[in-house]
Amino acid sequence: MNYYRNSINDNISYSFVGDKKIAEGIKKEFDAREAKYYIAKNRKKNFLNYIYMLIRLSKKEKYDIVHVHGNSATMLIDIFPFIFSKTKIIIHVHNTKNDYPLFNKIFKLFLSSLVDARLSASSCAGEKLYGPLDFTVIKNGISIDNFEFNAIIRDQYRREFNISNSDIVYINVGALSEQKNQEILLESFKELEIRNNGVSRYLLIVGDGNKREHLLELKDNLGLKNVLFLGIRDDVSQLLNVADFLVMPSKWEAFPVISIEAQANGVRQIVSQAFTKETDLLGNSIFVKDYSTKEWSNAMLGAQATTDRHEAFKLVKEKGYSIKDCVKELENIYLKAFEGKLKSD
Repeated sequence: MNYYRNSINDNISYSFVGDKKIAEGIKKEFDAREAKYYIAKNRKKNFLNYIYMLIRLSKKEKYDIVHVHGNSATMLIDIFPFIFSKTKIIIHVHNTKNDYPLFNKIFKLFLSSLVDARLSASSCAGEKLYGPLDFTVIKNGISIDNFEFNAIIRDQYRREFNISNSDIVYINVGALSEQKNQEILLESFKELEIRNNGVSRYLLIVGDGNKREHLLELKDNLGLKNVLFLGIRDDVSQLLNVADFLVMPSKWEAFPVISIEAQANGVRQIVSQAFTKETDLLGNSIFVKDYSTKEWSNAMLGAQATTDRHEAFKLVKEKGYSIKDCVKELENIYLKAFEGKLKSD
């Protein structure tokens, strides 16, 4: 959606296919620009219905380009209805881990041979799926000006949360899920409280998911008072001003957008080894070597916050993570594909 919102070429029209209903606000955005959205059956639960719908769309709409996002060679399923048409096919991998390792190993090169362009959110994810073949990294662009550090907002939000300026604040942003592994944060935060060196600390957890009730119960069982579950928020760019550290103990990951957003704000990241080294935009990221509470509490206890958050913003912006620059690159790929100038080798 971020790329769509910032698209600049009026000659490109968009249709979207997903298996979930969309929020009313997003529907209004689509309607305003005459974009179409089709709700498909879930690919896992209704495989034949899913394929049938894509075949019907392929014949009805006669798309110039189809851009498929995924993490494995199962994208073969998504591109299948378009293989024998004139539609140009672009695939885009986002993660280094997938649920179909055997299928991926057998079919990933076959998948790559059928497409017109191979894209990736990071070098690591691209190398995992495409192997020795060429691919293009499309950076996870953000509306970067929204993420520059603001001391006034920091003070305002800290007052709302009853957090003083001298307190240390950690933030975790993402689905409350197996992947994001928030349990280790709660257990490590308990270690921090036990080893308290006279400094008050807070942990803000932003997001929702199927582990919410479990995590709330774990928080209560551990007796954690300075852990705030904030749910899904539309003011993450503001909340980052409150934080000193982004803490992400994900079990698998690649290059999540929150990593860019946080560092653009000058928030130092403490992350698991699942994060690619490409995420270290400021050169001061802490990569925790395992998932033990000892390692995580040590990393959180010993970390020093970024000193010049405005300088951090400039650095991230100079590295090309502005959504406007990234959209321009992607739209150029679309145009080259349309003109037949982008056939992958």
